[in-house]
Amino acid sequence: MSSKTVSGDARLLSEEVKRVAHVVRDNVGTHPFLILWLVPSSVFIFFCLLYTFTFLAVPSVCILASLLFGLGSLILLLARKRGPLFLPLAMASALAIGSGTFFGLYVFDQFSIFPSFYANSRLYTNVVPSQPSAAVADAGKLVFTRESFVDTQRSVSYVTERGYTYCAAPVRDSSNAKQIEFWAVGIGCCSDGEFYCDASGERRARAGIAVFDNIGFFAASRRDNYEKARRKAESAYAIASSKDPMYIRWVREDNLDMLSRQYAAKAAIFLTVVCFAHVLLFLVLTALLHRPKYRGSMGEAALGRGLLVKKWAQQQLQYFA
Repeated sequence: MSSKTVSGDARLLSEEVKRVAHVVRDNVGTHPFLILWLVPSSVFIFFCLLYTFTFLAVPSVCILASLLFGLGSLILLLARKRGPLFLPLAMASALAIGSGTFFGLYVFDQFSIFPSFYANSRLYTNVVPSQPSAAVADAGKLVFTRESFVDTQRSVSYVTERGYTYCAAPVRDSSNAKQIEFWAVGIGCCSDGEFYCDASGERRARAGIAVFDNIGFFAASRRDNYEKARRKAESAYAIASSKDPMYIRWVREDNLDMLSRQYAAKAAIFLTVVCFAHVLLFLVLTALLHRPKYRGSMGEAALGRGLLVKKWAQQQLQYFA
């Protein structure tokens, strides 16, 4: 690609950016512009929030809303000849419905589903590490006995193909039970024989937050990688483990809401960023779809010539009056 082509493309892009800025400045207060901008933006935010906070409880309502709004966009498309706003509004609304559904599901699956899990799970106290994990299968938070600790010397790391390090270490007490029922886990906080995830190095820490798995719409299950780390530990240290153990994050008792707060904060930050970005995106899209009467230098020149002709005609009328 020659330098002339690159400079030409850059010049065209610069002119288009200036045109968009002028269109926004000149039309942002007009009703058609505001409708074309704010309606899709509102639709996107609505679907983001709808799927993020209600898909777990009423998924059918979310899907039905997407279908009904999609039908509305189709009606606008079919009625495009009845007004200049129908076609661009149909296109922008369809984009808002699709992207809002996608990002809403993403936030739900990656972040907001977990605070709901913890809010609806039970808290168990005085849990003995050697007791069957199935006895507390509905737990979201656990407080272990004073003698409980993370056996960091028997920790392992499992590195995935993407380079993430999954860590696992058995939870024990002074009884030295033969079978491990609980495993402390984390990501990127260990090596073989060393485990420093969360509060595993604190003597006062004797609580655990159950690690729940997401539905897996957008990412592979983390539990599968914890399972691989556990099997590696069983092989490396000749440890016998339950077939279905519980994986926990080892924390202090006063920090049992750590994961719930983290996921809620991540959901809020992600939603804020993606909604703000889409409001700006729809603003630019509105400016691109908006067609003012006069555009560019040719339009401005035509407007100037029209004003000169009008002024000349007025002067001639005054002369012959």
